[in-house]
Amino acid sequence: MKRIFAITSIFGLIFSSALILFLKKTPSEAMEVLKIGSSYSELLDIAGEPSYETDGTAWVEPDFKKTEDQIIPGCVKEVWYESKVKIAPSKFSFCFDSEEKLIHKYHWTSW
Repeated sequence: MKRIFAITSIFGLIFSSALILFLKKTPSEAMEVLKIGSSYSELLDIAGEPSYETDGTAWVEPDFKKTEDQIIPGCVKEVWYESKVKIAPSKFSFCFDSEEKLIHKYHWTSW
């Protein structure tokens, strides 16, 4: 009886973990699905809350400013999602204009 309970518990835990991972909101999904002109709220629905937000002038490392040619014209809000997997550094960026419409998106990775 204890064996059946243990096996059932293990399978339940594995199933629950897989379900959570499957239903988890991700920025990579937002990168694929969102089109230019999408709203900020659509991004949040797909990817959840960002890791941090800037005014569009900060580089991948937020302590550093972008050069003039790296700044996206019209971007007043840039939201960043940092990868939780630290094996290969990765960030997703979504730039919005003053009406909170998506005007640019990109995926930065290092290696």
